[in-house]
Amino acid sequence: MLNDVIDDIAIKGLATVIGYIASSRRLNDYVARRLNRMLYNEIVIKNITKRPYKVQMEKYLTARNIIGSVAKILNDRKVGKAVRKGVVENLIVSSIIKSLRLRNVALSSYEISYPTFLTVSPAKHCNLSCRGCYANSTVRDSDTLDYDIFSRVIREKTASWGSHFTVISGGEPLTYNINGKNILDIYTEHDNNFFMMYTNATLIDRNMAKRLAEVGNCTPAVSVEGFEEITDRRRGKGVYKKVVTAMENMADLGVPFGLSLTATRQNYKEILSEEFLDFFVGKMGAKYIWIFQYMPIGRHFTLELMLTPQERLWMFRREQEILHTTDIFFADFWNSGPVSDGCIAGGRFGGYLHLLWNGDVTPCVFIPYKLHNIYDIYKNGGDLEIILNSPLFKQIRKWQIEHSFMKKGSEMKNQIMPCLIRDHHKEFMEIIKKTGATPIDDEARQALDDEFYHQGLIEYDKEFANLTDPIWENEYLRSFIKEEKAG
Repeated sequence: MLNDVIDDIAIKGLATVIGYIASSRRLNDYVARRLNRMLYNEIVIKNITKRPYKVQMEKYLTARNIIGSVAKILNDRKVGKAVRKGVVENLIVSSIIKSLRLRNVALSSYEISYPTFLTVSPAKHCNLSCRGCYANSTVRDSDTLDYDIFSRVIREKTASWGSHFTVISGGEPLTYNINGKNILDIYTEHDNNFFMMYTNATLIDRNMAKRLAEVGNCTPAVSVEGFEEITDRRRGKGVYKKVVTAMENMADLGVPFGLSLTATRQNYKEILSEEFLDFFVGKMGAKYIWIFQYMPIGRHFTLELMLTPQERLWMFRREQEILHTTDIFFADFWNSGPVSDGCIAGGRFGGYLHLLWNGDVTPCVFIPYKLHNIYDIYKNGGDLEIILNSPLFKQIRKWQIEHSFMKKGSEMKNQIMPCLIRDHHKEFMEIIKKTGATPIDDEARQALDDEFYHQGLIEYDKEFANLTDPIWENEYLRSFIKEEKAG
């Protein structure tokens, strides 16, 4: 108990020091340089996890770019006290430093799971109706997560997991409204968390941007499909101009924001072009980029929008180029598999789980199958541990361990193919059948019964493995195996 008190005092003191440093651009840049050197030494040189050099180098470059993005936020004179406090105390100290301290354990067993974050989709309703929406959200949907349950889950995961980072998805989070409470009330109530909110941004007018700046502990990740023509084609006429206006509002009022990009066969080259990065990062001021390759789930799911194996490989090479030659914090949830040590679903150590608008809990945003509902769990006196210890979540974590998560470097399987449901679809289906997980909606039920769909994904996996297994062996493992033998 005394050690916990001392640790809390130390953490608060650290927040004060970092807050002081963050108020000075010169000190800010100095600390960023020192952190970069420290991270390189810890991740690449020491490499206590014994991962291949190329894996560790990609982790370091990603961490370096995260630090650079935070420095850009803190160096922005338009960023006010509330945002600085949220970034320093909730993101840097609690979500990163304190979280790492709590997870400073030897990964020799996997009996206890400590997810790093939680994703909540509190409302299915959306003011848009985008083609291929993974959540199948429309303006007609009204399913909304009870506010007290929403708040209770965040309190519980923060206390139980030491997790101070929460991702908000949807539907459109800014349409969440129940009994007079909205999403900003959640941010205000849980001022010890840092929130990243995936949003179409069409509702971020100047007043909303002002309110986000006042709350201070949320960064919007704005969805675009590319430039105007392709964004409006998928999201609706006039959406692109609204998004650009929203970004101008946030930049002017000091709200740090990033991009959320869905890569399809129609836009993958455009969203990775120099012109796109120059405009959205250089001119508009986006501080980070997340890429979600189109997943064949949700509304009108189809394999036709999914990148071909060859197109995905092109993306992998282009993203490697961006990682090595720019300071942009840029991650692709599939092609950046080596950085995350593979799949992060199922409440994995360092991973997450997903709570939906109706209380269903799934292992991942892109796995539309479940065993539990949070309303039922709380009604029966349970907690989040019941979900983490469920057969579905345990089987997913078991697969992660066997694939590469806790393997020695030379035994790791291809992490360029990290995704269970997409890259290892045959194994995924075996887990669903074994655990008796059920679909969350009619679209997931249709997919479950569609043999053509399953066979298409299995063939896709074989073809992509043929393309990337040699890359994994030759570029990631070969030199590491030689070093192991020499050692």
